[in-house]
Amino acid sequence: VDIAIKEDNPGASIGKILDEVNESYDNFLGESYDKIDWEDKSMTELLEFVENTHHSFLKKTLPVTEELLLKIFKVHYSHDKELLIEMYKLFSLLRADISIHLIKEEEELFPWIKEYEKTHTREEFIKLIGKSYL
Repeated sequence: VDIAIKEDNPGASIGKILDEVNESYDNFLGESYDKIDWEDKSMTELLEFVENTHHSFLKKTLPVTEELLLKIFKVHYSHDKELLIEMYKLFSLLRADISIHLIKEEEELFPWIKEYEKTHTREEFIKLIGKSYL
């Protein structure tokens, strides 16, 4: 990665880029998410926030990340093919796991929680989600 960065930006370094990423992350943490009082919100509102914020982010960024990883893979294959192959395999597994996780939440878990919220009984909630989520 350091080689790729320096080819496109001769004065750049991986350390500088990591500093920028960390600064962006710190700014993200300071945004309005922590100002929402989730104690006053319904579970449905929380689930919609998760889907509209976090799920949406992952659905947009995972394909872009894969595209960038493939670009690095193609350009630097001859330099470090074993490492790049392993990186791509691991990313592919991660992406598959995340995609499955999001689908399970959106198609199974979140509708069950919304149903629970309608019924307001713990017994119904346990019946809906089963022991696999407890």
